[in-house]
Amino acid sequence: MNKPFAALLLVAAALPVCAQTYRSQNPYTSGELTLNGSRFEAAAVGASGNLCQISGRVRQHIWRDGNGCEVHFKTAKNSITLSVPEHAREACSAYCGHNASFEQTYHKLPAACTEQAAAQTERRFQTAYRGKRYADAVKIKQQYLNRCGSFLHITGQMRTRNDLAVSHKNAGNPAACRRTLQPLAEHMAGSSGFTAPSVYRESYERELQHTRFNLKACGG
Repeated sequence: MNKPFAALLLVAAALPVCAQTYRSQNPYTSGELTLNGSRFEAAAVGASGNLCQISGRVRQHIWRDGNGCEVHFKTAKNSITLSVPEHAREACSAYCGHNASFEQTYHKLPAACTEQAAAQTERRFQTAYRGKRYADAVKIKQQYLNRCGSFLHITGQMRTRNDLAVSHKNAGNPAACRRTLQPLAEHMAGSSGFTAPSVYRESYERELQHTRFNLKACGG
């Protein structure tokens, strides 16, 4: 499990299972917003690995902590945007570590992308792969990537693409393997401008090593 999301899960676990979960769509930061009626929990992990965390009750689309922090909730069909007015920024910064912020848009998380559903999908994938049913493994992992890829942290995206690429290779389709890894080309070349923070640097470097190995194995 990604360390940034592990921190968020500790927050989300405090709310009832009927609560609705929203998640950010930024591969380099992590954000999760959980709503249950008017009550909410929001947590975000910045690019440097620092955490923001707030919770309370929303009234007329605004949460106030009574000490100057004020968070506005703007709802759309399948998303909610959290923002802080200028006069409340200093007070709200007390809830966040350095370079972390909960001000972002959170998108409704599809049922197939919850942690429980993702774990079930992974078990199905592993069963197919270990049984050498590579075409089935490709189908399972591709569906997961299509539905949930935009919600994954960078290490999760890399791991998913590596699994899918190897499945394509073993199914006899090296061209599809290379196409699957293409979105990670800048990371493999070291030209993405991204430096993984210490909190997940080890997992990022491990997935990057796997990506380079898999691309070479697929003729890239």
